[in-house]
Amino acid sequence: MKKILDYIILTMLILLFFTAASCAKDDDRCITYKVDQYQKEDIVCVDGICEVTYITEIFCSYYEANR
Repeated sequence: MKKILDYIILTMLILLFFTAASCAKDDDRCITYKVDQYQKEDIVCVDGICEVTYITEIFCSYYEANR
């Protein structure tokens, strides 16, 4: 029974790989990118563990004629 479960999991992983590999990029019209990164909040520390949150925004510019 364990071998059958292993084969099913292996098959599902292979199918997941092929699904991910077949994905195509939908929009390749970007000619320039602008990337902004900033800190969202102050540093939060709880029980000696500190967390810093950063936000990254990526903007794409393209020509309307290329649509």
